[in-house]
Amino acid sequence: MSVTIKDVARVAGVSPSTVSRVISNSPSISEKTKTKVRTIMDELKYYPNMNARSLVNSTSRIIGLVLPDNTDTFYQNPFFPTVLRGMNEVANEEKYTLLLSSGNTEDERLDRIKTMVFGKQVDGLIFLYSKINDKIIHFLKEINFPFVVIGTPTIKAVNSVDNDNEGMSYEITSQIIKQGRKKIAFVGGEKSLNFIELRYEGYRKALEEHGIEVDQSLVFNEFQFLSNVGYQLVEKLLELPELDGVVIADQLVARGIRSGWETAGKEPIPMATFKAYESYKSCEKYELFMDINAQKLGNSALSMLLDIITFKHAENNTQRYIQEIVEAELVL
Repeated sequence: MSVTIKDVARVAGVSPSTVSRVISNSPSISEKTKTKVRTIMDELKYYPNMNARSLVNSTSRIIGLVLPDNTDTFYQNPFFPTVLRGMNEVANEEKYTLLLSSGNTEDERLDRIKTMVFGKQVDGLIFLYSKINDKIIHFLKEINFPFVVIGTPTIKAVNSVDNDNEGMSYEITSQIIKQGRKKIAFVGGEKSLNFIELRYEGYRKALEEHGIEVDQSLVFNEFQFLSNVGYQLVEKLLELPELDGVVIADQLVARGIRSGWETAGKEPIPMATFKAYESYKSCEKYELFMDINAQKLGNSALSMLLDIITFKHAENNTQRYIQEIVEAELVL
């Protein structure tokens, strides 16, 4: 049985109206009382219904978007606005609103998600990332709440939309090898994110299948996906003797590396990355990339989630899970 505002009031020793004023952060309530009531709310796992929905199947027509840990990456990386453009197309057609959810830590983000879910603020959630051992995904699975992950989750039985990250990385690394290059670096990022591990795996397989030993001194990880980070990484790349190619897992980092390489006045070498923008034919013979069709990723993720929400309310339904792969295009 769900916890009510009366339950909170009884345990806290205050009136239901006082609890209500604490929820609205009324200045008429002392900080001492607010702290006490909020502590009881946490202990009882009470989350106020911000939309005051009373019908079991009522909907908010709002979809929550779960942002990655690092919000700087979200606001600066071209992948995210491109994905949002795809989701917004579907949202406009279906008369839905998108609501961003963020936090400085995973626990902060989890608390925010709990408020959104138990407060019936959203009908479903879309994760704009996929990471290993995600607390939020575990929580949503426990309560059987509709969500879709843009990425490849490590947890089984999760609805997701993604590219074939391993296959893409294998293909683009092979293209560099076909140019006669053998000392090829891999610039990844945050290893807790599944797509970095998958793109590394494709890079590794391409090297091994072409008889090239994987050299861990050529592998760079654990940094944010920002252009200035890529620019700074050039200093380390320049220390590598005979480096003749680079596979870069993130487009924004690649932009910084290219800029830093040109500033250093070095001869161009093949640099490959995964691009969120629409395809274009580059005039630079050393540049190649995978167009990951990010707008389609967003479009497919929201369409999938709306289907799941509709299916969940259908009679006699059984649980199903969907993993959709969006095709990418190699641009030479």
